[in-house]
Parts: sequence; C-alpha cells; structure tokens
Amino acid sequence: RGGGAGSCGHTNGKDDRGAAFGPLFDDEETEVNPFWWRSEVDSLCFDLPMCPEEMLTEGAPTARQWWDVEKLAESTDFVAVSKPAGMFVVTDQRGLWEVSTTNFIHVAHRRFEMPSSNEPRQRGICHRLDSHTSGVQIFGKSWDAFRHF
Repeated sequence: RGGGAGSCGHTNGKDDRGAAFGPLFDDEETEVNPFWWRSEVDSLCFDLPMCPEEMLTEGAPTARQWWDVEKLAESTDFVAVSKPAGMFVVTDQRGLWEVSTTNFIHVAHRRFEMPSSNEPRQRGICHRLDSHTSGVQIFGKSWDAFRHF
C-alpha cells in the first residue's frame, strides 16, 4: 500500500486517499512539561482506595507448578507424596537435612506436617526414586511404619 521503498504511504500531510491528517500527538501539551507526572504522582492513582496486602490474593486459586509436591494419600502409618522429576532424594546425612528447593525430602517436610520430620535416621522416607524420575514416594509416620515399608 505504500508509495515505494522507504515510504510510509503518506506524503505532504495526506493519506493514500488524499485526505489531510493531523499530527499523531498533541505537541503543545507535551512541550509544556513532558514529565508532568513526576510532580503529580498522587494523581496517577486515580483516587482508588488501596486494599490491605492480605487481601491481594483473597479468592485466588493456589498457584501450582510442575515441580510442586502433592499429598496423594495418608493413613495413620504413612503419607504418599508425588515426587516430580528433577528433585533429588538423597538419604545420607547431608541430603536428609539439606535446605534446597530441589531436595524432595526437605520440600515434602516443609509442605506437609509429618511426625517423622525430625526422625534422625531417614526422616521417614521409605524408598528412593532417581532425580530424573517422577512417581510416588512413601513416608512412614513412625520408625515401625518405615521399617514395614
């Protein structure tokens, strides 16, 4: 539709049909003070009432991500939790207590209240899945339940 290479289709203040057109912006208003908003910050809020921070997420659904752990089942003896791929399960002393968003044992104990969270030997984790494997991890709620599973 344009008038050739480098042309925007408008020449001498007229459009393709020959009709006159005006400037895109009112230069008079912006030439006076292009940064008017810096001195009138309060007017940018449109006099809207502010709500308390606690109300910002009221009624919003809980955000879920692919790496979120989810409680699948629970009984008096165990908790079954979904483990996404990408989280590791390390049962040596360093791995059991390491604070990390990729440490499945840490994340599961932070997310769910489990009586075995402070159990010094295995923290209730009954078996391991590789870090690249997703699946169900079982946490025993007691040492007897852990040994059973």
